[in-house]
Amino acid sequence: MKIASLQSGERKALFESWMRAYENDVLRLCFAYLHSRDQAQDALQDTFLKVWRHMEKAPGDGVKPWILRIAANTCKDYRRSAWVRRVKPDDRLLAAGAVPEQDDDLYLDVLALPIQERQAVLLHHYQRLTIDETAKTMGVHRSSVVRRLKKAYRLLDYFPEGGQDR
Repeated sequence: MKIASLQSGERKALFESWMRAYENDVLRLCFAYLHSRDQAQDALQDTFLKVWRHMEKAPGDGVKPWILRIAANTCKDYRRSAWVRRVKPDDRLLAAGAVPEQDDDLYLDVLALPIQERQAVLLHHYQRLTIDETAKTMGVHRSSVVRRLKKAYRLLDYFPEGGQDR
């Protein structure tokens, strides 16, 4: 299906279906990057604005990794802004329903990881993407994702059952 050939109503319906399907995932990812509910909601809106503007570039399959990559890049832009660099992150605010309550400490430990390892863990474990989808979302090779996950596991003192390959 070519998005560029869709009628206006069909394009709008497709976009709305993407928003319904991925809004919570994008919000959780943005919160993990920005540590602020308000900024995460702003980044969510900016992400879907970019998705709308560039729908014709969406891959035929694997739309979720494409949208999450836009979200991650949007959050990186937010983090580079002067205002965000001056604001102290508020780790007390956890995204509503982002993780089960018993995992709050682990989630906060994940948020403290270096950015590349944090992104790999969030995409692979919290967003439940495969290694290949995580690599596509991050714009890196599969081996880089595996290496970053192993480093994150060492830093977290965590050893997943059966390895991390899905």
